[in-house]
Amino acid sequence: MHFDEFNDIHASEETKKKTLAYVMRKQKKLPYQKPALALLITSCLLLLFIFPSFLTRQSVKNNPVSSSDSISYISVDINPSMEWAVNEKNIIIDVTSYNEDVKNLSFVTSLKGKTLMEGMNLMMQDTAFQEYLKEGFLEIGIYSEQKQQENKLEKQINDFLEERLSSSKYHCSCPNKDTFERSREQKISFGKYSVIQEILLYDSTYSETELKSKSMRELYDILALYDEDTSSKGKHHGKQKGKHHKQQSVQKR
Repeated sequence: MHFDEFNDIHASEETKKKTLAYVMRKQKKLPYQKPALALLITSCLLLLFIFPSFLTRQSVKNNPVSSSDSISYISVDINPSMEWAVNEKNIIIDVTSYNEDVKNLSFVTSLKGKTLMEGMNLMMQDTAFQEYLKEGFLEIGIYSEQKQQENKLEKQINDFLEERLSSSKYHCSCPNKDTFERSREQKISFGKYSVIQEILLYDSTYSETELKSKSMRELYDILALYDEDTSSKGKHHGKQKGKHHKQQSVQKR
């Protein structure tokens, strides 16, 4: 009996050899087998040894890893500084912490698997977060390679916060790709990094390292010294400031 058919089967050489050896042993034990029966046994053995690996390859093929283009990022800064990765279904799939203060927020460990709005609700209900918010300022950054998705997320988050906070307590922005990528190099959330860069445009005597250690309230107090849209208390109208940042993003993209 010839076994040239094995040449066209996409399996490891070791698997082919084991299968062939097994068939030969069976044939020696059953010399009276007819060719048709031997072929049937061979076919069954091929399915037994090779079909599982075929299923594995098909499973990987049918469930490809999502590309980075389908993932959006939400930076959340107040004093705790973190970043949420959100997939195309608005499910939080990863959380990155940028300082130790994030450990004070108990809800963070429950974020993965939640929708973005569920995550925002958990944040607003967290007792420690509310303590930070009393004297603090919330900066939310939104970034996605898919700009339609980015705009959608920005609207959702703005609508959510407008119902729960005074405009003097938060700000949303959409930093450009360059800011997003440079924040990665500096190990700073991109929302906070964009505010730091805005301060440095006014006053280069500061260093990024020095500003990185400050809370968002402190950063906005500094920015208020130079930005006429920001009061001495860091008061900041979300829509107005968001528009300002958006114009900068469009110019650089």
